[in-house]
Amino acid sequence: MHNLDRALKEYRNNELIADFKSQCSEPVMITSLEVYERSASCYFTRNIFKKICNEIQRVGALNIKVLSITLDKVEFSVTALEDPAKDRRVKLDRSKNLFSCSCKLFESRGICCSHVFCATKFENILEFPDSLIYKRWTKNAKNEFISTEIPVNDDVERVLKFRVGALASNCNKLCDIACKDLADFDEVQSELVKLVIRLQSRKQGKSTPNVDVEGINDPFVVKSKGAPSKRSSWRKKRACSNCHKYGHYYKRCPDLMQHSVQGNPCDRSETNASAKDSGFSPERFANSSRSF
Repeated sequence: MHNLDRALKEYRNNELIADFKSQCSEPVMITSLEVYERSASCYFTRNIFKKICNEIQRVGALNIKVLSITLDKVEFSVTALEDPAKDRRVKLDRSKNLFSCSCKLFESRGICCSHVFCATKFENILEFPDSLIYKRWTKNAKNEFISTEIPVNDDVERVLKFRVGALASNCNKLCDIACKDLADFDEVQSELVKLVIRLQSRKQGKSTPNVDVEGINDPFVVKSKGAPSKRSSWRKKRACSNCHKYGHYYKRCPDLMQHSVQGNPCDRSETNASAKDSGFSPERFANSSRSF
């Protein structure tokens, strides 16, 4: 079941990509019959358009001649340039603009064959005939069928997907119609804005967020959570190494200054001098050796 679900998701994703390419991109014209190519690109999807282009390319290797004309009905004989024995019969009803070919490609696959394109070229028909457009292969094939039956007793996710698909189908058809005229575009745009405002007013008491139609304001500034700043007003004070009190250090200690005034401790210069006198000297060593 998981593999089946994965395969369905991949299939639907490929279908969405193909629909996007068909709706939002224009193919490159590669044949000399650009009139038929451009008409086919407007109606058919990208995959069907490639197959139709292959049929249009084969028109250059075909020969055509008129067999019979009866009122508005004409019958043609289309043969290949390399194989004249292979004969195809194409019938045309000029009053109804209907084509039929003996190869039966349109009846079997829904694609117009090269023999019919050769007949339309011979008749100097510049527009793609509506009788040769198979609705199944057109870009708007999904818009033709819009189901209004909502599934009952089913999961919420499937119901939501069904609603989104139905609304998207209607919106695509509406956009395709309204974008071709400026007046229709303005009317649809204003109606959509009014509809959005009316639906938002109904949801005011619910938990759904209310989106401002006029614009989105700046968000509120919130103090970020993180490490505190390294700059701090508290600073460790230095203590005296003699009395272990704060506010002064060893050289400015009041206890030492008081003892120095009384004369108890000796000065550092005097202690250094006495240390020098008690130290080793060569003269003192020489005098001691002579006396010995």
